[in-house]
Amino acid sequence: MLGISPLVYGESFSNPTLTKCGADSLWFDSLNVSFVGNWPFGQSCAIEFDQTRKLAFCSSAGGVYIFDVSDPFNIVKLSEKIHARGFIYGLFYDNLSQILYVPSEFSSVDIWNVSDPIMPEKLSTFHGISKCRDIFVSGCYAYVADGEAGLDIVDISVPTAPQEVGHCDTPGYAWGIFVSGTYAYVADCNAGLRIIDVAVPSNPQEIGSCSLYGRAYGVFVSGGYGYVADGQDGLRIIDVSSPANPQAIAHIDFPDYTWNVSVQGHYAYVASTGLRVIEISDPQNPQEVGYCSEVGYAFDVCVSGTYAYIAASQGGFGIIDITSCNNPQQVSRYGIPGITHDVYIFDSYAYVVENGTGLRILDLSTSSEPTEVACCSLPGYAYAVDVAMPYAYVANTSEGLQIIDVSTPTNPVIVGHCDIQGSAKTIFVSDSFAYVSVFESSSALRIIDVSNPTNPYEISHYDTMGFPLNDVYVSGAYAYLAFGYIGLIVLDITNPSDPHRVACLDTSCSMGGISVSGDYAYCTVGDSGLLVIDVSVPTNPMILGHCNVRYYADRIYVCNSYAYVTEYSKGFSVIDVSIPSYPQLVGYYDTQGYTNNIFVSDSCVFVTFDRLGLQIYKNLLTGIEESKDAVFRPGFRLLQNPARADYIELEIQPGTQKSMEFALYNILGQRVKTFSLNTLSACKQEIKLGTKGLLSGVYFLKLESGFLSESVKVTIIE
Repeated sequence: MLGISPLVYGESFSNPTLTKCGADSLWFDSLNVSFVGNWPFGQSCAIEFDQTRKLAFCSSAGGVYIFDVSDPFNIVKLSEKIHARGFIYGLFYDNLSQILYVPSEFSSVDIWNVSDPIMPEKLSTFHGISKCRDIFVSGCYAYVADGEAGLDIVDISVPTAPQEVGHCDTPGYAWGIFVSGTYAYVADCNAGLRIIDVAVPSNPQEIGSCSLYGRAYGVFVSGGYGYVADGQDGLRIIDVSSPANPQAIAHIDFPDYTWNVSVQGHYAYVASTGLRVIEISDPQNPQEVGYCSEVGYAFDVCVSGTYAYIAASQGGFGIIDITSCNNPQQVSRYGIPGITHDVYIFDSYAYVVENGTGLRILDLSTSSEPTEVACCSLPGYAYAVDVAMPYAYVANTSEGLQIIDVSTPTNPVIVGHCDIQGSAKTIFVSDSFAYVSVFESSSALRIIDVSNPTNPYEISHYDTMGFPLNDVYVSGAYAYLAFGYIGLIVLDITNPSDPHRVACLDTSCSMGGISVSGDYAYCTVGDSGLLVIDVSVPTNPMILGHCNVRYYADRIYVCNSYAYVTEYSKGFSVIDVSIPSYPQLVGYYDTQGYTNNIFVSDSCVFVTFDRLGLQIYKNLLTGIEESKDAVFRPGFRLLQNPARADYIELEIQPGTQKSMEFALYNILGQRVKTFSLNTLSACKQEIKLGTKGLLSGVYFLKLESGFLSESVKVTIIE
């Protein structure tokens, strides 16, 4: 097998900052990786309500839960089938048509028929949105608050074929939207409230504005007044009876940020730190009359009758009885996931830990649409998970180690717990021992005897003298520790009650993640990418290979001759390590949001995200046989850096490319040299690029080869 793998493109790409883009284009750039499905649930930011059927639609990161709230004291989840590709900040529900409009950041507006709330049906997707924050539907049009792009107007008279018909730029960042009559009211962040005449949807025109002191995030219009959630500056009330000349007439401040507002009768209900009830019978003299803190940090509120429905980032979905506006009381709550930190796959189940509730178990029998089958609430902040059947072991930060019986995945049960000094961060279970790294404490590695899962206890620890331990991997009689500032430390754990160091390899850079396979340890080292370390003699580890990544290498998983490396805000990369001394980047998937961890099963790649739950991808290179039709990815690596003696020495593998072009740029971005290579053979070869006459300094060498653009920093010394 060659060290360079066949090239297969994943998905089409278009610049995410474009306001207008084709129906088939998305902001996902990929190479040799395709999207499979997701369980995108997390922080909740939006809520809508069906007054007739008593249904609540609650966003949860990139998904939507549908709840039956006919009994406000007993919330029943009906569906979690609505999934989007980006984070959902806003929702709009049309009671008459029973259609739910779901905009997602950087991606699209999905239109769903929810007449059957258990089996919602997607009608269409509109991709002409840049950074959608909110949506309002009036008549045959959807009005979209599209971030820095302003206001977009979409004709939805045929829900299966939405078409953009109008656009109006705004000076700020369009975050919230409300439409009344022929006017659209846009909460435009730092640019305050903008009023746009939409009488002619194809030609919207701004006619009035009102500057505010905070950041306008949400707006509700009622009775000639605009109520604006003004971020750090509380609630602003604006007289909009003359849309061309709106005037701020009142203000009420709160201790924390204000995100949204809903008005019913003589009261405004404000989503802030909890729910705040403001009497507005005299709009010029608003008075806070009630407050409910139990719901947590609220982002959105919807009011119907005697209940307020809350979407909160930490409290999840809550229902508040507002019969007495002076004494609002939470009557029920549904725990929505928080930040998804880690995942472990076993058989057809995913074991996911998130900081909102704890451990969630997903059925993966349909990988494109994972379904939650169980939830096990845990104290503290679940951070990492390892599974050794029939138990799941969770590193639960300040709550130490939690052990859950998952022999019946639909009915997980906590069976054991062990307090740990410090805050449990990562976990690796081997034989009858759990190896736990911690955030705090100089004793950074804790070894726990879990032979009796109902009574785990610490038997030893390894003191790291305060250096941060970022990851641990156990293979045979050795534990391999990835350290910040130090590099790799190898412990002999033949006797787990007495671990002792047998080797230390200074990598001159902070090590983030580690995975061991056979005789090799694969380590992520931030800006420096991936290191391959020969550990065939554990007492004498040696750096064998190196591969740059596109951004910042963080977590890692090795499976079937590929290393999968997360890169924070740039998704993840796939590196061919079939030749450990010559690892090469052969695939990637660009994403929005920050990655937390990664797990691979066969060709399926499972990635956890800060704001998008669990996303599932497929490595398209796995199982592909080489043939005469295969297209190979050209690659190169520096053989010397700094470059001396008037040339840069490279090793290249052109693959099927008969020619390659390199360009050399200085730190100002100016091209100073171009190197054209022609009539190349496909085999690996060494070349020299002349640099005579160039000043000493930092340069960037860029390979430009048709579909491929790759660059590396090089230092030239005269």
